[in-house]
Amino acid sequence: GKGKGTQYPDEWAIAGNHRDAWVYGAVDPSSGTAAMLESVHGIGVLLRQGWRPRRTVVFCSWDAEEQGLMGSTEWVEQHADTLDRAVAYFNMDVAVSGSDFTASAVPSLKQFLRELTRSVPSPLGATVYDQWRYAHPESDEHRNSNPPPGPEDVHVGSLGSGSDYTPFFQHAGVPSTDVGSEGPYGVYHSVFDNYAWFTQNADPHFLYLQQMARVFGLEVLRMAGADVLPYDYVAYA
Repeated sequence: GKGKGTQYPDEWAIAGNHRDAWVYGAVDPSSGTAAMLESVHGIGVLLRQGWRPRRTVVFCSWDAEEQGLMGSTEWVEQHADTLDRAVAYFNMDVAVSGSDFTASAVPSLKQFLRELTRSVPSPLGATVYDQWRYAHPESDEHRNSNPPPGPEDVHVGSLGSGSDYTPFFQHAGVPSTDVGSEGPYGVYHSVFDNYAWFTQNADPHFLYLQQMARVFGLEVLRMAGADVLPYDYVAYA
């Protein structure tokens, strides 16, 4: 799905989730698919109300991720010239397997994620950022290897590989993030990753799916609508 930008139509803010699973895939990837579709729904409401993005918004549903990131890789290869001007790719694979928010990103977008989560309410009260910081106090190890802007900030992981941000980040050089809400997930890639397990263990009232839809949608809205792209290159120094 695509919403054309009004000022910078050639600059794409891209968001994606894969839809193929090993078996039933209630958590991996269908929780991410559900949250992405709810983000699309919210942005659709804004479009009907007259809002327009400055940059083009693109939502992608990938196939064949479990077979080797095939869908996203083929798409990146097909659109390589256009992606030279892509401003960001936002990935969500497993949206919810529990209540513990986590995120990874390129260094230039880590502060973007910290600031964004201050605007999203948490099902546990306060904001996603507050709960994230409470659950993950910054350790000395993280501070030495990944210095945050201030001692009060949370650790944002660095992207490796294994999900659909890989072709964007590793091959096309598009700044990327990956977000999720995690928990004990002993049924990964098995026949037991089904609706019953999800509603009994991961998110019985679908509150964290709502949280992740808001985080994911807000990533797209802020990047597509920014006057100045919110990159933090000081982090590299």
